[in-house]
Amino acid sequence: MIKKFFASVKSAALKILDLDDTEFPRDQFEFIYDTSRKRIDWTRIQSEDIKKFLYHLQEMHMVDSITVSTKAGTLIGSSNGVGNKEALDKTALFNYIDSEIPSSEVVLIKSNDWHILVPFKENVYIIKAKSDLTKAELNAIIEEAEKFIKVHPSQEKSLLST
Repeated sequence: MIKKFFASVKSAALKILDLDDTEFPRDQFEFIYDTSRKRIDWTRIQSEDIKKFLYHLQEMHMVDSITVSTKAGTLIGSSNGVGNKEALDKTALFNYIDSEIPSSEVVLIKSNDWHILVPFKENVYIIKAKSDLTKAELNAIIEEAEKFIKVHPSQEKSLLST
């Protein structure tokens, strides 16, 4: 009876604390192996098209997708090409959270993958990744995207008018 009690306590603690049961991290090793085999041509990052630029930025930072939208929900650019619904939904979610918890810096949502919402100036960056990212990694992505948008302002205006 005591064994059952401790087994149930251990099971509950593992679920609450989200602890790994010391299994071999096969998914992580496969991810590292796959990314180490992938060759990225770093010279291609200089692109005129925001979709291509965000795609290369996505490859460089090893995230699943990067979407940039205004705080009103208008899509500026997406690395996967289809981001209108995602931009609108995630921006509305961020605006709601920001209204309830003002000055929110980052919103992390775990649902299979991580959905990371980061506001910067008048834009919201929506980043999907297999794991959470550090503030430094998020800042690097945002800084590079902001530089691109600043250098290519016609990209943003043409996307906003459509």
